[in-house]
Amino acid sequence: MDKEKKFYWSCLIGGPIDPSKYEGNGADWPLRQAVRDAYIKMFCEDNEVCSSGWGINEERYELLRKVNHIPTSDLKKLIKKYEEKNSNG
Repeated sequence: MDKEKKFYWSCLIGGPIDPSKYEGNGADWPLRQAVRDAYIKMFCEDNEVCSSGWGINEERYELLRKVNHIPTSDLKKLIKKYEEKNSNG
């Protein structure tokens, strides 16, 4: 492995749920904590970011699943086009 390049582990996990049963009850915390604890146990260091939330719908979930398989160079082009289109300048 190239020691000069940084590599990151990431994970998208989810499935259809009824948020009314969990939202507002701090249900994010146990899931995030379990992932964080496993990360620390495996890599012997804390993670840089751990995020979660209930605001995702099926359309966004499917898009996020696909984004992970788009080559980085293509993602950069798409993001650049998006930023140019949505810049205020």
